[in-house]
Amino acid sequence: MSKKDFDSKKISSLEDRAREYHSSFPNGKFGMHSTKPLSHVDMSLAYSPGVAVVCSDIKENPKMVMEYTSKQNTVAVISNGTAVLGLGNIGPLASKPVMEGKCVLMNGMAGLYGVDIEVSESNADKIIECVAKIGDSFGAINLEDIKAPECFVVEKELQKRLDIPVFHDDQHGTAIVACAGLENALHLVDKKWSDIKIIVSGAGAAALACLDAMVNLGLKKENVYLFDSKGLVSESRDDLNEYKKAYMQKESVEFKDAFKGTDVFLGLSVAGKLKKDMVADMNKNPIIFGLANPVPEIMPDEAHSVRSDCIVATGRSDLPNQVNNVLCFPYIFRGALDSESKKMNWEMKKACIDGISKIARISDKFGKDFIIPGPLNELLSQKVSQAVAQAAFETGVGKKVDDHGVLIEKRLNPNSEYIFNSKGKSAISLKGNSSETSFIISELFKCWDLNLDIDIESHNTLLPISNSCNAERLLWVFGLNDKPWIALSETGSEKSKVIKDLFKSIFGKDLLIVPVVESSQCRDLERRKDFCGRLSMTINQINMEFNNKSSVRNAAYLGILLTRIADVLSSSN
Repeated sequence: MSKKDFDSKKISSLEDRAREYHSSFPNGKFGMHSTKPLSHVDMSLAYSPGVAVVCSDIKENPKMVMEYTSKQNTVAVISNGTAVLGLGNIGPLASKPVMEGKCVLMNGMAGLYGVDIEVSESNADKIIECVAKIGDSFGAINLEDIKAPECFVVEKELQKRLDIPVFHDDQHGTAIVACAGLENALHLVDKKWSDIKIIVSGAGAAALACLDAMVNLGLKKENVYLFDSKGLVSESRDDLNEYKKAYMQKESVEFKDAFKGTDVFLGLSVAGKLKKDMVADMNKNPIIFGLANPVPEIMPDEAHSVRSDCIVATGRSDLPNQVNNVLCFPYIFRGALDSESKKMNWEMKKACIDGISKIARISDKFGKDFIIPGPLNELLSQKVSQAVAQAAFETGVGKKVDDHGVLIEKRLNPNSEYIFNSKGKSAISLKGNSSETSFIISELFKCWDLNLDIDIESHNTLLPISNSCNAERLLWVFGLNDKPWIALSETGSEKSKVIKDLFKSIFGKDLLIVPVVESSQCRDLERRKDFCGRLSMTINQINMEFNNKSSVRNAAYLGILLTRIADVLSSSN
């Protein structure tokens, strides 16, 4: 089978799976659910007659809407489908799966409620009127896949008219993540924004937003060579809009001849635009961001074949250094909404850039193939969101958020409140973990402001699960992110009773507890998807072993529980 046939088969399989994923019951991939119980008594509180009193309170004091409704956690995802990535102008209805997908990511990554709204209108003024009239229902507005130059006009006018953050992710999300990656790449090659020459291929909304952000970071406009489909943006042209004119060069030059003396290439255009000979002409340690999707302006292996000293980023998840907006939009909105920000200003965007950049830089993996953290990095929701909220507060557009790390975690997992409240005084050790895992667990504890005692000499150890376990197995923990339950060994009767009582005190008396009497049960339990970890003991050691297939966040939860278990077991001896 040829590579072309193989790729075609792969695409076909992906398309079939995507259709099945979206069409299986319940249709689509995002829905709405009640956040409160609905018994017979609750009905009178959720609706008439009880709802009248909260309506009256809001009428008397409109700020109470943040206390009584979900406005403070809701983002409207608004599109007219005129510029959908990789698909173009497909219209509002066909864009709905993309907008639903955005809502899924907002919810899963940051605990936000996204509401997708597809507008059947291409006129900028009419879109503005439509969104302005419904804007007060939401905590923030995410504009999505609206073509340029209308997107600039829509965002600018809505920012003036609404008292909530308005953010066009195609522009600023791309700019923020690209700038975070470039900041780290420049750090690695010891170059400064003010000294570099950059060539940009593509002059749409994302490219122009990238340049605006880079200029704010120190890039000089005279060092920008911006190419659109008609050539270099220069003073010799009479077809430029006001946004492109900001980056005009005095004299024109051909694309292929512009690369001598260039430090950075940023592509937001078409596959294959950047050729090997152009890369060869670039300065020492060239930085190449080929962000065309699904095929970049140049593949990394092609660039490396002529310049082994280059750093390459793309928009693809199967290659190193993926520039992906999901690193930004869930967390910039999380920070903005938690601070009840009235605007999305440059300082908040800069905080987002710095937050993403620092997470990559403090990692053991930091280097030419790791200048941007992966989209599932579990520090993003905490560090980036907190940085954005702090910037909103410091610039006077938002309020100070107390215990922000705990609030974020409660949005992501309501069970976290019970886990945090269970924190004990015993120290724990992280020996046996990789340095990366230990680092993330320690950073999460700091983000949650828990002040846990981590001591390498402690006999209470949090570590990855091993296949062999010679210790006495006492406890299996499940569903910490959803519906917690435990399985408990019947062999260590006194210890088991102590642990049973402890977990009921943490999660409630209705906690499901399954007795374990045979070793075969252990194997079956540990194959479950909701399995988080197990507790085992020797004479001198308590081990909490976490499931390697689970998240590091779950491991951190188990570490907190371990501190309390160690307290209780030591006091019962």
